[in-house]
Amino acid sequence: MSGDDLGLSSLHISPAQHFAEVPIGGSLLTLRSEFGVDERKRGGKRREIGAFSRSSRRRLLRLMASINQEVAGLPLFITLTYPASWPGTPKIWKRHLDTFLKRLRRGMPESWGIWKLEPQRRGAPHYHLLVWGVDRIEKDWLSHAWFHVVGSGDDNHLRAGTQVQKAQSWRHATHYAAKYVAKVVERPDSSWDAPGRWWGRFGLSLFPIDVESIRLRPCEFFHLRRVLRVYLRKKVGRRRAYRGGLDGASAFLSNEDSVRLLRWTEELPPF
Repeated sequence: MSGDDLGLSSLHISPAQHFAEVPIGGSLLTLRSEFGVDERKRGGKRREIGAFSRSSRRRLLRLMASINQEVAGLPLFITLTYPASWPGTPKIWKRHLDTFLKRLRRGMPESWGIWKLEPQRRGAPHYHLLVWGVDRIEKDWLSHAWFHVVGSGDDNHLRAGTQVQKAQSWRHATHYAAKYVAKVVERPDSSWDAPGRWWGRFGLSLFPIDVESIRLRPCEFFHLRRVLRVYLRKKVGRRRAYRGGLDGASAFLSNEDSVRLLRWTEELPPF
């Protein structure tokens, strides 16, 4: 899909411009405007990360929705848990994850993906991973790798400390991401007050993300924003499907639905 195919102008980023962004092969449509942005408000010292916020959850889901599904293929779901006793310091949890991911990428350099930290009910940390680039990871390799990284020494942990499963479809992967990877959770105790980053990426250069940006005239932008709101309320049946403000909006849509809306917009008369 290109701007010429849709009868819309090509993107030239400049102040007070409106445009639509569609990740090729993804499931996201974003309307964005640079009009009225005050550059002085950007930046600043980053605060210490506490809770896994809803905005962080949206960023995670938007990242996944931006992946080219045809290029990426289906991911593996991996869970890494701790034994009956575990370190109470988040820095150690992250060091364990970093060591594990380095070991994974040394053995499987084509692997890439997303990780998410989450507390279990007992208060122990565990990780959910979505791993692309490999068709299979042997359970025996996974169990021993994590067992040695955390220095467990617990045979029960060696047998049951990890899980790996292949996604059956992208719908299955999206459901897993929404239910487990991007779940907003309550912190069980004070050790979770400032765990640092709750999620992240690895193998960043391998992510198949290519975003098509299409320049919109103001009339097209406001038409599309209004149409998107109506379309989602009819399709999903609830207001929360639409997220947007005065300067933009976004929605999780298939590429086909995004193209349909963009073509509908170009047929509307200016106002």
